[in-house]
Amino acid sequence: MQKLSFRISLIFLFISMLGNCASFPEFKMNEQSEKLSAKLKAGANWNNWQETEAITFLFAGNDFIFWDKKRNLVEVSWSSWGDNIKVQFSQKPFAAEVWVDDEIETDAGDRSDYVKKAYKLFTNHTFWFNPAYHVFSPGTKRGITGDGDLAVIFSSGGVTPGDKYLFKLDETGKIRSMRMWVSIVPFKGLTASFTDYIETESNLQVSTLHEISFFDLKLANVASYTNYPAGEDRFKPLLEKMAQAKS
Repeated sequence: MQKLSFRISLIFLFISMLGNCASFPEFKMNEQSEKLSAKLKAGANWNNWQETEAITFLFAGNDFIFWDKKRNLVEVSWSSWGDNIKVQFSQKPFAAEVWVDDEIETDAGDRSDYVKKAYKLFTNHTFWFNPAYHVFSPGTKRGITGDGDLAVIFSSGGVTPGDKYLFKLDETGKIRSMRMWVSIVPFKGLTASFTDYIETESNLQVSTLHEISFFDLKLANVASYTNYPAGEDRFKPLLEKMAQAKS
């Protein structure tokens, strides 16, 4: 992941040198913006998202995400400089367990660093799963621009509050493209396409290919569950740790 992140950073840095940064457009919060927001919900099959208990996918060929939405449990795994890292954490109440090359990590400092990274990866990657499932979070502002696009500002929450996005929707309400004004990208107004949509087992709409300038970002092995866990629970070690902490 570090090598991949370095390459992505170089790409973004090069792009930032090609021209001036675009300004975030003016927008209005009115009845039209609420209708556009409702269209986005419909295009993403919002009601099915509410009923989905868990999702899983592979981000950019390296980062594995498993999110148990029902129980607020998360697993993130990635490879870095020859090490295979796996982190499981509970969102409410907070608890975490870390494995390095299948061995439980016992050093508190390392565990803290890995957990922080896992949370950042989880927050970023699940947003790309489908931003429509996040733009109705508390404190989020939604408006409509003069071009009829949906403007979204995350005034709180996440890893980098204050990030701004501009969404173009197709006739069904699915996202066609997303422009980004975010702190981690030096080029403001960078555009990502949303194509190669699939419909998951719980009828979620997920774009598996995003073209960002000359860089392709892909989601693979996408799946969702309306009834989890089915069979052996992957979060058993974390749940046992949480139970021991209570006793």
